[in-house]
Amino acid sequence: MNHRTQWKIVMVCVITLIILSPLFTATETNHFSDFFLSEDLEYTVLRQPAEFETMESVLINYGAENTFSIPYSVIRKLAELVNVVIIVDTAAEWEDAKQELIDNAVNISNCDSLIARSDSYWTRDYGPWFVFDLTQDQLNVVDFTYNRPRARDNRIPLEYAQDQNFSVHVLPLQHTGGNYMTEGYGVAVSTDLLYDENYQSIEEIKDIFWDVLGIETYHVVPDVNNEYIRHIDCWAKFLSPDTLLIREVPPSHPQYEEIEEAVRYFEKQQCWYSDGYTIKRVYTPNNEPYTNSLIVNNHVFVPLTGGEWDDEAIASYQEAMPGYCIEGVYAKSDYPWFSTDALHCRTKGIPDRGMLWIYHEPLYDSVYTNGTIELKLFIHSFSGSEIALNKTIVSFRIENESWQQLEVTPMKQQGWYHTFLPHFERDTHIDYYLQAADTSGRIEQKPRMGKEDPYSFLFVDTPLQTPETPTIWGPTSGYSNKEYSYSFVSTDPENDNISYFVDWGDGTDSGWIGEYASGQELILNHTWNPKGSYRIQAKAKDENGYESDWAMVEI
Repeated sequence: MNHRTQWKIVMVCVITLIILSPLFTATETNHFSDFFLSEDLEYTVLRQPAEFETMESVLINYGAENTFSIPYSVIRKLAELVNVVIIVDTAAEWEDAKQELIDNAVNISNCDSLIARSDSYWTRDYGPWFVFDLTQDQLNVVDFTYNRPRARDNRIPLEYAQDQNFSVHVLPLQHTGGNYMTEGYGVAVSTDLLYDENYQSIEEIKDIFWDVLGIETYHVVPDVNNEYIRHIDCWAKFLSPDTLLIREVPPSHPQYEEIEEAVRYFEKQQCWYSDGYTIKRVYTPNNEPYTNSLIVNNHVFVPLTGGEWDDEAIASYQEAMPGYCIEGVYAKSDYPWFSTDALHCRTKGIPDRGMLWIYHEPLYDSVYTNGTIELKLFIHSFSGSEIALNKTIVSFRIENESWQQLEVTPMKQQGWYHTFLPHFERDTHIDYYLQAADTSGRIEQKPRMGKEDPYSFLFVDTPLQTPETPTIWGPTSGYSNKEYSYSFVSTDPENDNISYFVDWGDGTDSGWIGEYASGQELILNHTWNPKGSYRIQAKAKDENGYESDWAMVEI
């Protein structure tokens, strides 16, 4: 969706060309982003929530070793923030666990048991995954084959689903939660351990993730740590949909080049709405487990080692996640943190099944327009509650002035709302954030921390500087099943590089091709079939995303 794009028909020539080559039709895939950008609610959309979204519970283990592997200070805090679900072997063991919690000042009224036998305390690795189905209005459990020979651990997702009355979707792959992360918008990351542990082809694996979890873009990357475990949470972490934390080491570290190569890779990748990720770093010269942290709603628990870099790690999180409460956590003496096993490995967040969810494509960088700016948002309440419009607002500020608020109004498409920012002075810096509420009492913000970490853009009130409409040269007649050459050329007012898009009029197109220098000719070949008249259309786009009018030739 590009509010800067204007479409016009500007050039028409009528030629006759006899064509006889076969048509082919591309299969259209209903991708996650297409669903919302088209405002179409007619087909199923699966959405896997991220760790930094609203959680209702955290799953931990007691039964495997008849004690807790995480410090009581963390359990105490978790029980203030959410419900704590504790895996125990038997009802009698649950009584033992409760007494241990009481003795350590944990509020057990916010603790529940999952009575199910287990083999280990790594609930992140074997615990349930989750996916929202927007058409069924529900959160479902996703079960997979745990990549360790621990049959009781492997059954925990099913045991949890049965205990909580969740529907179960099966992911027919061997996997582990420590080697998986998603940002909530159809993008996921794992190391290539995934490929080594499954017999399917790369394309088959990615198709499975699309079908079961709605994952459209799956980054499967080499493990940079050179450790046996090869888990992504040992060196990287999504902090938000557009922010990725990656460990940092000095150049003398044996894994320095591998880690920096991962940084370079992710800097070049697109996040779901913009050109790239913001990469944050945390210094781990002695393989400290700082990336193996736990995000629970507005709190972040960072494992500390007592070393000289602990304070810097906390500062790194504070800088990367403004508005969050960042808490350092030392391990229990009998269950120390390791570079391959820390807090994230031993805990598993459980999303709010009644989540109030906001979808919005943020404005960022420079916004060019001659009028007001429409902000659109999609709001969905999985609790089935009504949206509270009196508490659903857009807040904005000019530069660093006071915040102002705008009400939103429903659009004709179900679930969609909008408002309009006023016209600003040229080159004005704008911050804004969204808030939605429903009648269940849930309130959500986008971005999550609202005014502490708002969206930002520069308002530029100026005429669009688009490339010139392309000129098309080519034969005026021809024969079926024969290839013909056409040339396309455009110039750009700022001398920007140019890409071209050609629609051949027979159901096929070139996609965006380029970039080429302003004024550089593009030559393409094409063959038509069957005999008939066709319309060739072409447009140009500069490197800033501004698109020309369509050039149109009938043949």
